[in-house]
Amino acid sequence: MKQYGAFVLVLFFFLSGFLSGCTETPPEVPGHDSRLIGEWRSEPSGEALIFRNDGTYTISEGETANWSTSSGGKLWMFGTQYSYALLENDTILTITQSGYTRTYRRL
Repeated sequence: MKQYGAFVLVLFFFLSGFLSGCTETPPEVPGHDSRLIGEWRSEPSGEALIFRNDGTYTISEGETANWSTSSGGKLWMFGTQYSYALLENDTILTITQSGYTRTYRRL
């Protein structure tokens, strides 16, 4: 019986650690950083990213979905959380997730 209890305890810790990465959700009341609104283009790939003031964005592959921001440079796009930063008088946008960064220039 002790082995079963130990197994359940290990399973509990494993699942709680695994699921803890899934707890980041968009804010209840979405904010929209007005500095992002407009068209952005990635220089290496030519990918276009358009943020609209109605809370939707379009990316050149044809994806249209909702976006929102919150304090601390958090950006949610299609339910996925990214970190973002605006540089050079808000003309350069960097979006980062899991060590991968995309850079866009305002058009």
